[in-house]
Amino acid sequence: MFNKKIVYFFLFYIVTLLLYFESRFSGFVTDFIGFETNYDRCGFWNYYQCAHGKNFRYLQHAFSYFLYKQVGSDTLIWYFLYSFFHALTAYLVFIVVLKLLENISYHQAKYISLISACLFLVSPFQSEVVVWRVCIQYNFISICLLLAIYLYLKDFKQANWINPLLCFFLLFIGLLSLEQVVVMPYFILLIAVFFAIYSKSTQHLKRQFFAYFLPQHLLIGFYFLASKIIYGKWIMHYGAQSYEGIFSLRTISKFFEYFFKYVFLVRCWNYEYKSVFFSIVEKPMVTIMLTLLLLSLLFVCIRKFIKGSTKNGLITLVIALYIISLIPVIQLYFTILLNVENDRLGYLSSIFIFLLLAIILADFRPIIRNSLAILFVLFNLFFTIKISHYWHRSTQIYYSYLNNFKANTFENVYLLGVPDNYKGIWMMRMYGRESAFKDALKYRLKKPFAGNIYDVMYFNQTSFDDGMKVSKKNDSTLCVEFSNYGSWFWNQGVGAQDYETSSYKVIVHNYNYDVIFKNYNRNKSIILYPSKLKWKAVDF
Repeated sequence: MFNKKIVYFFLFYIVTLLLYFESRFSGFVTDFIGFETNYDRCGFWNYYQCAHGKNFRYLQHAFSYFLYKQVGSDTLIWYFLYSFFHALTAYLVFIVVLKLLENISYHQAKYISLISACLFLVSPFQSEVVVWRVCIQYNFISICLLLAIYLYLKDFKQANWINPLLCFFLLFIGLLSLEQVVVMPYFILLIAVFFAIYSKSTQHLKRQFFAYFLPQHLLIGFYFLASKIIYGKWIMHYGAQSYEGIFSLRTISKFFEYFFKYVFLVRCWNYEYKSVFFSIVEKPMVTIMLTLLLLSLLFVCIRKFIKGSTKNGLITLVIALYIISLIPVIQLYFTILLNVENDRLGYLSSIFIFLLLAIILADFRPIIRNSLAILFVLFNLFFTIKISHYWHRSTQIYYSYLNNFKANTFENVYLLGVPDNYKGIWMMRMYGRESAFKDALKYRLKKPFAGNIYDVMYFNQTSFDDGMKVSKKNDSTLCVEFSNYGSWFWNQGVGAQDYETSSYKVIVHNYNYDVIFKNYNRNKSIILYPSKLKWKAVDF
């Protein structure tokens, strides 16, 4: 199928392994510990029943469950496999773009396909999918969609019923991985319309509708119906409420924010600058102006394409594919504050951003296009290496806190500061569980703690040796504040607020918080706070 071009895959794989070598033992955090807990408690066949899962991501869990049970966690096998799938996705970008451009005899076809694949491969915004061990589904659906496009492109020159059947199967596999794959029939439809205008023939559209579009929509309809019947929700996981106001200006602005994020590496800027930049883009008037500009560009491109300009047709197609690819995730969390967080949502759409850049670059003079391409690749490489280093640092911090935990003789342990993340890299974030730190002791250190651990407060670690200091207000109250500027308190994945339990009450102030203990037993309990990667006990 891919003959001599397979050498590019091995090159992509080697580059991926080198880029993420420093983070090779990272990513076994937060949701992954939740997976481990439920796999041990339920087994695979009962996973959804006891884990209260409300989605059909069976393939994702089959993959993770098999690896977990066969090779365990914290092993290099995960690093090699996740790097393999990322390299394979980049390779398929190269192959599919090359096939598309060769079908229309486009100039610089190999240059465009190679540049777009390389930019996708080395982007710093791919690290969440490559390193965090719960994100394999984003690779799976990207591979399914790219293979479906490839098969459809083959269908133009050698029409048979195998290609649409294989595409149908790829959609089925994708639906068992991640809901975002529902864009497949629209991808194929857009490509069919592109070729209809390019060839000035609508003959293939009829086959596209009956062999691809209609069967795939029937499968998607059955998928949502099964979701409603089995899980009581038309849209699983995030739910239908996540798509309310999808036609608002705020939603439309996100299409531009994703684009600018990848093209100008905005998420890598200083916080003040990127905050100002995105706040400007989100202004209604700016969003309206950008939308009108985009519509004008598309109108001009379509007119020129109809008159015979293949380049303008390609630009229109790629922009349309980019917009369609983002629709299933556009209402979800687009964060600008922290590195890595939710970058996975743009994994698929980034393919089309980099393809658009490569198409534009191809028309420059060789010295200019090559210089710009090299510069852009180097900038992306620099920040990817930096992000990989952050992953490594976060893992060092993570294990330092675990290894320095020496309170096993106590019945109750109160942790006044647990690291939620390091510069945005996931660490001990907790959603609804008793204690993220206690879970980490069990699954990462293999040292279960028999007593109770209370994660009183979480925080984002902004430097390697961040910590806290504690002062006593009275016999029942402690005041907790940071020893260095730049961090803030977290709880349940968001900024911390006041809350109360049967054991203590937390009152959050601007730069510190008070914790009031109820019936604290000094013989059975200990209070710890973080300081320079170690736990210190409070004399209370």
